[in-house]
Amino acid sequence: MTNKEKYDIFCDLNYVPIYSKPWWLDVVCGPENWDVWLYYNDKTDNVNGIEAAMPYYVEKRGSHLYITKAPLSQNNGIIFKQFHKRKIVSQAKYQEKVINAACAFISSLQIDVYEQQFHYSFQNWQPYFWNNYTCTTRYTYVIQDTSDMAKVIDNFSANCRNSIRKGQFITQISRDISPDTFYSEHEKVFLRQNRSCPFSRETWYCLYKACIEHDAGQMFCAKDTAGNIHALLFLVWDEASVYHLLGGYMPEFSSRGFVLHMKRGFPTISRVV
Repeated sequence: MTNKEKYDIFCDLNYVPIYSKPWWLDVVCGPENWDVWLYYNDKTDNVNGIEAAMPYYVEKRGSHLYITKAPLSQNNGIIFKQFHKRKIVSQAKYQEKVINAACAFISSLQIDVYEQQFHYSFQNWQPYFWNNYTCTTRYTYVIQDTSDMAKVIDNFSANCRNSIRKGQFITQISRDISPDTFYSEHEKVFLRQNRSCPFSRETWYCLYKACIEHDAGQMFCAKDTAGNIHALLFLVWDEASVYHLLGGYMPEFSSRGFVLHMKRGFPTISRVV
């Protein structure tokens, strides 16, 4: 079995964020542009012995090679096998051992820069510090419990609540939008900033199709009674979280001010070799 085939089984047995799942990486990177490093326990090197995995995307920038987060992905990094009975100190030592091995592997690739945004659940970056990496702290805003949405909305700011009420009065949320229309409208979000869309229509089609096939994504739009699209949203999800991947308001309706936009941040660990 190849490392990717073993990793596919590892993903079936452990929680892996959507941005590090094999099918996602195949779409956004291309199957030939990503690989995975596997960490085994001391007793076996078969698939049952995998205790951690690090999928990685290699990108060439000029004459330099980077390991960086995959396109259209909010995070990548090391994924650890879930140990439910491991104590905190034991867990920290185990992570240190894995990270030291990962750093040795990264050095063996002879790349120029390692720059990665980790999932917000990753807490222990100290072993990277000991290996001469640097870390930029960013913040991720997570709504932990969405079982009572009225309570969630009640905790929003007054301005956000007013914007939501205004949006509900002006528009209706619909899933009735084609992938082609979604991309054409989404391009406007970048055009208003005098930028081109950072991903192609073909990539979008492939990503949308893959998300639907894996029951991991859904398009939404806000339309008025005349059928005008005021805003777009593409949500993706895994077994634990829902993420706002793409979306924005249309420039011609920007003065309405009822679209809620949230940004997410992640700890970024990097090293220039």
